[in-house]
Amino acid sequence: MVNRRRAAWVALFPSLIGSLTGCTARSQPAPEDSVGSWQMQAENGSSSARFTIAADHTYTAEDLPRALACRLEIAAGSPPGCRDGSPSVSFSGTWLLADGNPRELWLEYDDFLVRRAIRDGDDLGFFVRSVEAPRPDYVFRRT
Repeated sequence: MVNRRRAAWVALFPSLIGSLTGCTARSQPAPEDSVGSWQMQAENGSSSARFTIAADHTYTAEDLPRALACRLEIAAGSPPGCRDGSPSVSFSGTWLLADGNPRELWLEYDDFLVRRAIRDGDDLGFFVRSVEAPRPDYVFRRT
């Protein structure tokens, strides 16, 4: 009898502490949470750069800064506009969630990874120089 009570107490104690302190597991975003329109935030407000992410795992990128859309070395799988040196680039491709991290979107063009984006609430952040930087280089906000 005592062992059953002790076992019940041991089983219920962590959930009781969690509910009393307000500690709960952070819910992970589902793939459909990324679907929608995202507009780049600039220092002086919004810019014309935007992503439209569709439920069928496709996306359209409009007027992205060249530094965001194009790698330093222009490869065969680079989006159109990267080779001609355009200051902004528009293209479309496919997206998927990273394995083990549902907050990380992988944006691909022609089966090549263009960029990884990190979801943080209504923000979509892109690190171009280093993922260890304190803030993303480019931030898009859900519109």
